[in-house]
Amino acid sequence: MINLTIDNQKVKAREGVKILEAAIEYGIEIPHLCYHPELEPFGGCRLCLVEVEGEDHLVSSCVAPVAEGMEVHTSSPRIQRARKTIIQLLLLNHPMDCLVCERGGNCKLQKLAFDLNVQDNKYKMKKRVSKGIQYRSVLEIDPRKCVHCGLCVRVCKEKRHFGAIDFYNRGFKTEIGIPFSDETNCEFCGQCVEVCPVAGIIGLETKYIARPFELEETHTICSYCDTGCTVTLKTKHEQVILVGSEDTSGVNEGQICVKGRFGHGFINSSDRLTTPLIKEDGRFHPVSWDEALNYTADKLKKVIKTYGGQAVGGLGSVKCPNEDNYLFQKFMRAVVGTNNIDNYTRLEHSPTISALSKSLGLYSANNSLARLGSSELIFIIGSNLSHSHPIVALKIKAALKSGHSKLIVADPRRIQIAPLADLWLQLKPGADLALLGGIIHIILRNSLADERFIKENTRGFEAFHNSLGEYHSDRVAKITGVSQEELTRAAEMIAKANSLSVIYSSGFTQHVLGTHNVSALADLLVITGHAGREASGIYPLRDDSNSQGACDMGVLPDYLPGYQRVDDTQMREKFEKDWDVKLPSVSGLTSCEMFDVIREGKIKALYIMGDNPIRHYPHIKDIQKALSSLELLVVQDLFLSKTAELADVVLPATSFAEREGTMTNMERRVQKIVKAIDYVGESLPDWQIISRLSTMLGYPMDYSSVVDIMEEINRLVPMYGGISYQRLEEGGIQWPCPNEEHPGTEFLTPHWDTDKMAVFTPLPPIPVLEKEDPQYPFKLIIGGTLFHSGGGTLSMRSKILKDICPDGSVNLNPQDAAKLGIIDDDMVRISSRNYSVDARVRLIPTNPEGLAFMPVEFEELHAQEFMSDLVDPISHIPAMKVCSVSLAKVE
Repeated sequence: MINLTIDNQKVKAREGVKILEAAIEYGIEIPHLCYHPELEPFGGCRLCLVEVEGEDHLVSSCVAPVAEGMEVHTSSPRIQRARKTIIQLLLLNHPMDCLVCERGGNCKLQKLAFDLNVQDNKYKMKKRVSKGIQYRSVLEIDPRKCVHCGLCVRVCKEKRHFGAIDFYNRGFKTEIGIPFSDETNCEFCGQCVEVCPVAGIIGLETKYIARPFELEETHTICSYCDTGCTVTLKTKHEQVILVGSEDTSGVNEGQICVKGRFGHGFINSSDRLTTPLIKEDGRFHPVSWDEALNYTADKLKKVIKTYGGQAVGGLGSVKCPNEDNYLFQKFMRAVVGTNNIDNYTRLEHSPTISALSKSLGLYSANNSLARLGSSELIFIIGSNLSHSHPIVALKIKAALKSGHSKLIVADPRRIQIAPLADLWLQLKPGADLALLGGIIHIILRNSLADERFIKENTRGFEAFHNSLGEYHSDRVAKITGVSQEELTRAAEMIAKANSLSVIYSSGFTQHVLGTHNVSALADLLVITGHAGREASGIYPLRDDSNSQGACDMGVLPDYLPGYQRVDDTQMREKFEKDWDVKLPSVSGLTSCEMFDVIREGKIKALYIMGDNPIRHYPHIKDIQKALSSLELLVVQDLFLSKTAELADVVLPATSFAEREGTMTNMERRVQKIVKAIDYVGESLPDWQIISRLSTMLGYPMDYSSVVDIMEEINRLVPMYGGISYQRLEEGGIQWPCPNEEHPGTEFLTPHWDTDKMAVFTPLPPIPVLEKEDPQYPFKLIIGGTLFHSGGGTLSMRSKILKDICPDGSVNLNPQDAAKLGIIDDDMVRISSRNYSVDARVRLIPTNPEGLAFMPVEFEELHAQEFMSDLVDPISHIPAMKVCSVSLAKVE
C-alpha cells in the first residue's frame, strides 16, 4: 500500500490508484464532471485539479496516480480560483434556464456554480443559438448545455462497445452527437442519459413531466428477460416516470438495455385491467372481488365434482414472482387435485430440463454470469443474445476486449456479435446436432478428449462413442455447410481451452431434435472435461424474467417445487404432511398436451395465471377453438389479452412494480423485487387472489405476506432452504443454499446432489435436413428483436419502444431481393405450407442469401403459424424456429 496525505488526512491506497479515487474512498470531496468510476480516466473537465507539494502546476486528480509520501491539497484559494474560472467558461454558452431544465436541482454544473459562488461572469461571448436535436422519440441532445465531459461518448464506447455517439467539430464548435445523423448504430439503451451530469442529453419521456428531485426511487429487478438486472424505478404520484440504472451492485453492474429502461409503459397503461370481470351473454361486466371469486369457486366446484380434478388444467407465469407461482401450483395440486400444471418455458426450454437433468443433473445454468466474463473460450450457438439478452452480450464483449477470451459463434445469420468472433460457423438452419456431433467426432478421433475426466467422472461413454460413427467430418461438412477445416479448428479450440462457457437459447432448443441438441452440448462439455471445471459453464438463456423460478417452484406437470418428482412417494409425502392433503401421484399433462385434451373434451376448466397462449403458441385457431369449448376459463392478468377475451372470468393482477416477492434469474440467483407504487385500480397480487379463492373452496391459505410463503418454501425446497428475505436485503443468492449459514452456490458440478457423475447420452443417427423444394425456396427463421419481447404484450405498450420499432418486417438479403424485383420497404407475401401473410421487407446485407428472418413479437404477423406440425419426440414441443417458405412481391 502507498501512504500519502490529502488535506492533512493520512490515506492509504493501492499502487496505480488515482488521487481522486483515493480521496473518494476516504470521503474527501473533489469536484469533477468527467470522472466516472466505471470508465477510463479522461481528464477533460479540469475541475478535479489539486495541488501536490513539490509540483509547480495544478494536477488533474482523476488521471494522476498516487505516490509514496505525496501531500495533496484539494481546496486551496488557488484551486478555488481555477475551478471558478472553469465554471465561468463552461457557462459562457450554457443557457441559464434552470427554472425549466430537466436536471434542475440535480445538475452537477448547477451545484458546482453554487458551491463556488459563481454569481457573475467576467468572460463574455455571444451564445450559440443551436437547438436540441431529437433522435426518434427517445433522446434529445442540446449542444448548448453540453459541458464536453465526454461521459456519454465514453460509456457508449467502453461499456456498450458501440461508439454510436461521439464528438464532432473541434474548438468552440465542438459538439456531441450521432455522426452524420446516422442512427443505425444506436441501440437507444439510454446509458448516455444516465451518465450525463447536466442536461446535454435527456430522455424525451420525462421532458416537462418531472424533475429528479420530485421522484421517489425504488431498486428492484427488471421484468423482461431472465438476466435479472437491477433497475431503479423512479415514481411520482403512483406513476412510474422513468427507469434508471444507478445501482451498480446487481449482475448488470449499472448497465441496462433499451427494454429495461424504456419498456415500462405497460405499468401505468390505460389498458390495464382495474376490476374483476364476468362474462354474461357474451359481454364482460365489472364486478366486485367477492362476486368474481364466488363465481369462480362455484364453477370450479361443479367441474371437480362432476368430472374430477383431472378435468382441470393450469398455466402458471414466467413473469410472476416465485411466491405467486408456488401458491399457484399448490392450489392446483392441493385444492383442485391435479398435476396438469405447466408454464410457457415448456415451449422454450423443456429440452433443457429433459437433457441437462439426465446428462449433468442440472435444471439451469451451472455457473455465474461473473465467471462467464473470465472464460478462456465462449461458444454461442442458436442465440442472438445481443437482442435477447443484451447485458449478457456486453459481458462477452468486455471479455473479448480485455483479450482474455476468445469466441466461437455458430449461427446461420451474421448476428451482431459474429464479427467479433475468432470463428464464425455459418451452419445451415437446423443443422446444430450434426455440427456438434462432427466436432465431438473430431475431438475423439484426434485424441483431444479429457480421458482422465471421462474415466473418473462419467458413465455411458462406450455407448455414446459407438453412436458417433456417422458423424465423420466430410459428411457433417456437407450437411452443415461448415468446412472440415472450420470443424477441426472449432474442435481444437474447444478441447484445448482451459475454460469454456457455452450459451444457447430457444434458437437451439425449438427444433425437432432440440432435446438431442442440448444432450450433445452437454456431451461436448463432458468429453473435454469442462463439465467439472469451475471456470467453465453452460448457460441456457430464457426470454422471461422468472422462467427459472416458475420451474423451480414446481409449475411443471411432473415435478413438485425444487424438482422433486410427483411420482416419488417420499417426496410427495413430505408435501402432503406439510399441506395436510392427499396429492395426485401421476404426472400431469404438459401445456401442449392440455390443448389437445381440451379439444377432446377431457379437460373442462382451465386456470391461466399471467400467460397468453393465443399469442405464444402455434396453431392459434385450434387453441381459440379449444379455449372456447371450455366450461370454465379463468384468466388472471394485467390486460384483456386475446386469451382473456375468451374467458368466463377475468381477474386483474398487479405488475412487478406493485408487488413484493422474489424472482430467480438464469444463473439461479434469487433476488428480491420491491414494491414501488400502489396497486393500479382494484388489482391484487396473484398470491392474494389465489389465497382468497382457495379459502372459498374450503382450503384456507392464511398467508399475511410473501415472507410467510417464502418460509414455507424454505421448509419444503432444500435448494431454497437458506434464502430468506432478510438475507436478500444484502443481494441475491444462488441456489442451492440449504441453510441460513450457507453463502449460496456459484458453480455446480455434474449431478451435484448425488454422485457427481456425468452421464453420456448417445447421439441419434445423423439427421438429414429437409430437401430443397422449388415451391418454397427460402428458409425462414423466426426469433426475437432488440426492442420487443414476450410476444410484445408488455413492450408494445411502451410508446418509445413502439415508436422505435412499430411493426414487424421480413429481413432479406439484397441479392435475393433483386432477383425477386423487390426493394426496401416493399410489401411481400411470405408463404409456407401452413400459413401466409403480407409483410414489409427490410434489406439487410448481413442476412445470408436464401434465408429470411421474421420477428415473433408482432401480433399482426403471427410468425409462429408458419411452422410445421413436427414436434420434438422427447420434450413434445413443436419445432418453432425454421421452415421453408416462398416470397412474392405484393403489387
